[in-house]
Formats: sequence, C-alpha cells, structure tokens
Amino acid sequence: MHRLKTKYQAEKVHCPECLGDGTLTYERPEKRLSYDLPQSLEEYTKPCWACGGSGETDEVDEIDF
Repeated sequence: MHRLKTKYQAEKVHCPECLGDGTLTYERPEKRLSYDLPQSLEEYTKPCWACGGSGETDEVDEIDF
C-alpha cells in the first residue's frame, strides 16, 4: 500500500477576520455615571488577532501527490 505525500502551499491572502483592514471594531459599555440613566456603548478598535494587524494571512492549500 502506498501512502500519499502531502505538501502545503502557502499564499498570502486578505485576512478573513478583519477583511484586510488589520483592525477589529468592538463595542463595550461606557463607565456608568448614574444608575438612573441606561448605560450606553462605546466603540473601540484593536489590532486583529488572526493576522496581527498586517491585514494579510497565509492561506494553506493541501496538495496530494
């Protein structure tokens, strides 16, 4: 029985998490100033965790021989 050898070919593509921007936008609650008013949300951005902020990631394709 023969075993198939597998090689991996990497290609740079736009990051699927941040869509090539390099940043992700989140919402978090603002500090509560008064318990009489509802708490609002503020928007903040962080570098993408998947690409490290570069906007590109390696897409790995398997090639069987």
